[in-house]
Amino acid sequence: MFASTVGFAQSAGGVSGISGVVRDATGSSVPNAKVVIWNESQGNLRSIVTNNDGVFTAPTLDPGPGYKVTVTAPGFSEYEATNLILKVGQNVDLRIELAVGTSTTQVDVTAEAPVLDDSKVDVSTVVDSKSITDFPHRRAARGLFRAADSGRHQRCHLRPPELPGP
Repeated sequence: MFASTVGFAQSAGGVSGISGVVRDATGSSVPNAKVVIWNESQGNLRSIVTNNDGVFTAPTLDPGPGYKVTVTAPGFSEYEATNLILKVGQNVDLRIELAVGTSTTQVDVTAEAPVLDDSKVDVSTVVDSKSITDFPHRRAARGLFRAADSGRHQRCHLRPPELPGP
């Protein structure tokens, strides 16, 4: 299979490729491993998955230095190869062995908590006219305004509306 990839890259002219096999420490293939091939300077990013035999192929990559290959699979430690150089018509063949590892979970929190203005100490209370009208005594209604203002230790400057009744 790898010979055909090399032949394709050479016949296409001006391109390269990376392929390989991903196995565990016992030599068993690792299917569905995620393989990411990245070249930051060229802006090339290729993400592929190994087949049932653990094989992956990334043909038609631009030649040049600075390729990075990262392989991840559940239950295994991450594999990374850096600074790979691809020459025109070349196929780099990687034999990757993943070590058994512990799974890790990374949580990125991007939401921000609302800003609390700790320099503002205002206290406010809304008393609607129905609450005042339904209050049993006129003097008690005035007391309602005082109670609403008690958090600021100042005298309330609001006047209660005229209440009907005795």
